[in-house]
Amino acid sequence: MDEVALFLSLAQKSPLLSELPAEVTGQYYLSDPVSPSAEAGEILVLCAHTSSIAVSLCLQERWSRDELVVEFDELDEHAGTSRVEENVDHLSLPAHAQPIIDRRRKAERSQLTPTDFWIRKSALFPNLVFGPDVEGQIGAVDPSLFGQVARRLFEIEEAAADWKVVGGSMPPWRSKTTPEGEHRKNDQTLMNRMIFASSNGNRVLFEWHARFGSGRIHLRFDAPTRSIEIGYIGRKIT
Repeated sequence: MDEVALFLSLAQKSPLLSELPAEVTGQYYLSDPVSPSAEAGEILVLCAHTSSIAVSLCLQERWSRDELVVEFDELDEHAGTSRVEENVDHLSLPAHAQPIIDRRRKAERSQLTPTDFWIRKSALFPNLVFGPDVEGQIGAVDPSLFGQVARRLFEIEEAAADWKVVGGSMPPWRSKTTPEGEHRKNDQTLMNRMIFASSNGNRVLFEWHARFGSGRIHLRFDAPTRSIEIGYIGRKIT
């Protein structure tokens, strides 16, 4: 019976509103689709109001795209109307999935803050591992430098994702990422300061580093597993 109910629900072309918040349904009822009109327009208007992904079967060429534009007239508090145009993510072919993921991840990245970094790290950096010390370190970063830290981490994330595809002895870094110079390696006291807690429960050396302003992101990587772990984010270690 559950399967029957599922297929019956999929056959309904009208939006299902029963579980949506009142403010969302209120917006929907005050909107009149212009293009596309009729049932498809109604569904796309609802997707625009809820930031949802429209899903369809690609039976016509016009639906063979990962993003659709919906136009609708919206009633305001003065009983007037204004024309609104919104882009809606649309999935009708397997090839549409990655562009949608990329757009949504980019939008989430732009909203990242030091406060929610640790909570959102797994979603935004799925190919990176973070040592437990990073949680406290990120909160100590100068807020004016956090944007630089985030950009560098996203570059490392992209390198980690590509590394799993292209292989090689080291990640295809997007920006300057290097080990310590020989003169610093010879200073054992200094190198000991680059030992941090790892996610595996051990304390290990994070010698490689990327730069942000005068600060450093210390990391280590493992070629056999093609994994990258971040162990330290903060001022240059001296």
